[in-house]
Amino acid sequence: MAILRAIGRFFAKIGRWIRDTAWVQPLLIVGAIFGLIFSIPQIVKGIQGISKNQGEAYVRWYTNYSLSLTNAENNKSKVDQLFEDIKSGDAKDTVAEKFFLTFVKKDCSVCESQYEGWKYLVNNWGKNEFSDLKGQKFKMVTIFIDKEKKIDDKYENLFNYVWKNNTYLFENFSENYENSEYAQYKEYTSGCTSFTNLYDSDDEGNFKLESPTTFFFDYTKDSDWGGTVDGLQEIMFSFPGDTQVDKARTLHDCWTHKGVFADHNYYNN
Repeated sequence: MAILRAIGRFFAKIGRWIRDTAWVQPLLIVGAIFGLIFSIPQIVKGIQGISKNQGEAYVRWYTNYSLSLTNAENNKSKVDQLFEDIKSGDAKDTVAEKFFLTFVKKDCSVCESQYEGWKYLVNNWGKNEFSDLKGQKFKMVTIFIDKEKKIDDKYENLFNYVWKNNTYLFENFSENYENSEYAQYKEYTSGCTSFTNLYDSDDEGNFKLESPTTFFFDYTKDSDWGGTVDGLQEIMFSFPGDTQVDKARTLHDCWTHKGVFADHNYYNN
């Protein structure tokens, strides 16, 4: 009986506390609501910070391979020199006998998607299914085609200077390219917008080159399709693969001339 009385007194106290402090409960609820409201900006800021860091990862990765556009307005940037070397055929000595050349932008969802494939390939270079790459050196050059500089009180696109000085070269990049292995696989033609955008200008005379666009140069292999630029083997505007592994496999096959990059003649099969 004593135990029951003790339990009864305990619940009686709780009942009196609820009765006597009922006015506090709405205040607690209101306080909780305002606390949540005031914390939302910090929560959003935190989420944005995470998203920003994740988004910047691909930019940092491409930046590690980027070539400087500094002094492009005077035709004296490292990118200008690269195109001079490509025109003369010296890129095999100044860059590498095999290399990727990729044009990207910082705000580019496809660049971010492709980055996963690039990263996976590099991290697994010479290993497992990519063991045939062992002993070879991965080489990639990236150019940020959205890089700007304030010139005469106006922000100018630096790559635009390079492109205007090399329009005919970009036209040569696309000339007869529909006969390349990958172009045949993708059923590209000379009238394909992606290819004409290599050398066509917009209404203001600026480049229309798409981001991303990837060239693959291999000076160890002759071009079977009669390309007009020495060493240029393939041009890709996008490459297949739903996962990072699939994308890496595509890049591996491009480097090794396997799969859809093998010597075929799709149009005559």
